Amino acid sequence: MENILITWIKNHSALNLSRVATQAGFSVSLLHGIMKNEKGLTVDKAFKLAKVLSHYGLELRGWRFLSTNQKDKLKCYSITNKINTAVFDAAEFMEFLDGKNL
Repeated sequence: MENILITWIKNHSALNLSRVATQAGFSVSLLHGIMKNEKGLTVDKAFKLAKVLSHYGLELRGWRFLSTNQKDKLKCYSITNKINTAVFDAAEFMEFLDGKNL
């Protein structure tokens, strides 16, 4: 089963993958390898991608993600109930991608 973060990227074809890769701090070939499932999506890579994609309206499983001023945190809120919010570090975000929290 494909990672929901990768699916989100693929469903947003207007994204400039070269720019996303640069903003995330890794090479375009690495991002393409991740997209083709040739290279693994580690916790750190997924978190860096999410931080970048939060500027492009990243929404996963009914939650909208927002970048924070804290380098190691990512905030989200429920689309249906904006009172519900959460803040993730990299490991917690990976658990979210795996469906283990929220």
